[in-house]
Amino acid sequence: MKVAAYIRVSSQSQVTDGDSLDGQRLSIQSWAKDKGHEVVKWYVDEGVSAYSGAIRKQFTNLLQDIKNEQITIGAVVVYSLSRFSRTLLGQQQ
Repeated sequence: MKVAAYIRVSSQSQVTDGDSLDGQRLSIQSWAKDKGHEVVKWYVDEGVSAYSGAIRKQFTNLLQDIKNEQITIGAVVVYSLSRFSRTLLGQQQ
């Protein structure tokens, strides 16, 4: 299956505690390879919080690309659901 991947770090502590962009990318690449999926596009927000009001340009681009059928994918893959939002309520917006 073709998938898009979204990765994000919001702070230096995430980088040093094992959630670096490179670490997220490697984890997703390994998962996709193991499952027989192909990552066709990466969306990367560096240093951007998921808290209300934050502008996550690449996250917005991902949603727009899907909506406007700029990419044809079967799923969006993330390292952790917290990359979308810190709360379930935030994920519904």
